[in-house]
Amino acid sequence: MTSPELFDYLHDAVVVELRCYCDTAHVRHIAIRVACDDDAGYGNWNGQQILVELQDVVEANYQMVGSMADPETIDHWDIEAAGTEAAAFNQQPTSQTLSAFSPRHQCNITFHSGSKLTAVCQQIVATVVT
Repeated sequence: MTSPELFDYLHDAVVVELRCYCDTAHVRHIAIRVACDDDAGYGNWNGQQILVELQDVVEANYQMVGSMADPETIDHWDIEAAGTEAAAFNQQPTSQTLSAFSPRHQCNITFHSGSKLTAVCQQIVATVVT
């Protein structure tokens, strides 16, 4: 797990790609690739593209606001411990939404466009894309 405090440095990073993918029939991931400013504030990320992977997502909700004139950018990134239930959105979990583990993290991302992404996952990893 990448330290949650580091995600504060992604403020104003330009979203290059946001995608969902499966690496097996039972495991879902969300990948967000962002381009950081030259003065992002964290030396290893200054001027770099960062790939953030929300791994083994149990539940997610993405509300997109489209028709923007400017590139999508990160406004706020909040990571907290997930509750004991997988239903982060006040829904009853079903056999299709539960994994064999208790999810560890709830990630709330707000974009400058007004779009929002909330995901409950097992792990969050950020790596510099070369």
